[in-house]
Amino acid sequence: MKNPENRKLKTFWKGQSIRLSDADRAFFSDLSKVRIIATTEADQFHFSKNKSGSQDRLERFVELGLLKRHSVFQPGKGSYRAYSFQDSDFARAWGGKTATIGAKRTTLHEVVVSKLYFAMDRPDSFQLEAQLSDTQRDCFRPLGASKPMAPDAVFTNSQGQMVAIEADSGQYTQSQVQKKMRAWAGIAQVWGQPLKASARIRENAGISVFRF
Repeated sequence: MKNPENRKLKTFWKGQSIRLSDADRAFFSDLSKVRIIATTEADQFHFSKNKSGSQDRLERFVELGLLKRHSVFQPGKGSYRAYSFQDSDFARAWGGKTATIGAKRTTLHEVVVSKLYFAMDRPDSFQLEAQLSDTQRDCFRPLGASKPMAPDAVFTNSQGQMVAIEADSGQYTQSQVQKKMRAWAGIAQVWGQPLKASARIRENAGISVFRF
């Protein structure tokens, strides 16, 4: 995880006098791991000492063109803000990338993945699906299948075991959930989903569930 010196970041400040705080640095370091962070997590894990929370500070970086603001709509909860890297060079300076959001990976889905990272105490070994090697992907190949079914992210727990991280933005059917659980049988799994979801995922041996 990169932590660039202030002098190496001057080019991004566009002539403004900006010095990063420890809270800023912690936020950007975590953002390099998960690519998008909701204000709920930024308020709790990075800017808890700020009376106004995270929003004012993060909006400063939006004005500089370094962060992108997202409006996340969650059924049953309404809308809230999340932030990702806007400038790819700035993201690269922290060892990260801009978020990939589209029809298959909605903003809410990516935010749920991010929330699971924080729920698991921000593991250093956390890797998004796009970062997995072919060898890692093969760990998630169902028996007899021609292709692996990789989860949204993985990390290694304190016992040295690989853990599958999977986010449901509320759209999965029960059959889709069961298909993935069976494919990853024998691998510890952590699932996340909104409080309002089509299929309620239930915990059992080796499977943990967080609802946001």
